Amino acid sequence: MNEDLQAGVIPPHMTGLPTTGTACQDVVRFVYEAIDGGRASDAVAAYTEDAVFETARGGRMAGIEAISAVMAARQADTGRVTRHVLADLRVTTAGEAEARLLGTLNVFVLSGPSPNDPEVRSALDIQLSLREGAWRIRRHSSTRLTNEDPR
Repeated sequence: MNEDLQAGVIPPHMTGLPTTGTACQDVVRFVYEAIDGGRASDAVAAYTEDAVFETARGGRMAGIEAISAVMAARQADTGRVTRHVLADLRVTTAGEAEARLLGTLNVFVLSGPSPNDPEVRSALDIQLSLREGAWRIRRHSSTRLTNEDPR
């Protein structure tokens, strides 16, 4: 893994317009890799100050402070081992500084009773903005695709 990602810094290749689709996908992957790697607090670097994060379970965090608190709590929960699997990612742009990523997310809880079955299947709708030369998430929304909740 890239040392910059490990340090919570979005690397230069995740910025700039020539590779907008790849850069936006990398930012989203960075968030989930940080969470899965026990470094959820590092993921905060991927969000704008005024970001909104809506979870598949109905949680809503508004602003970087609220997102930071949730990520810090997730990082402190060392007994929960997860693997977030992204699929079917598609990026569209609106101008030079706005992008939208749609895709599917499966969350596997490796420390849970059924590590081979996804605990959550959701559709992602993530809006990103190019700010100060780097792509940042300004709205992160996840909608449950199945009705059952194994918890």
